[in-house]
Amino acid sequence: MNKTETTLKYTIEVIVRFSELDPLRIVWHGNYIKYLEDAREAWGIHYGLGYMEMYNNGFVAPIYDLQIHYRGMAFLNNRLKVTITFCNTTEGRIIFHYEICNSETGEQILTAESLQLFVTTDGVFYPIAPDFYLQWKKDNGLC
Repeated sequence: MNKTETTLKYTIEVIVRFSELDPLRIVWHGNYIKYLEDAREAWGIHYGLGYMEMYNNGFVAPIYDLQIHYRGMAFLNNRLKVTITFCNTTEGRIIFHYEICNSETGEQILTAESLQLFVTTDGVFYPIAPDFYLQWKKDNGLC
């Protein structure tokens, strides 16, 4: 995979809610995926590559692979900084790197990477970068 450095990064903050805790009073591991999704959605809106932009161009980009590495724990009312970074590739895929840290202590809670592949809205896998995606990359100085 041919990766180049990029600065298309975005950070959101989430506050851990009671409903996100497990019986041990720590964030249940599955809720971190929601935090990643919140960051991905905010990134897409900020950079103009959100779900509706893709859909309006005839595509969706479902998650194909998600790798998560838990590094620490979060508790009720913790403020978490969720940072998402676009990883530029030459292929027809979208890769993001994530980091979740405690906003107050700086402790790293989680790192992750997601891989999304393009599928037409008719459900057909599209193995190359769609034209709208190539144009978006060009508009953002990525190719």
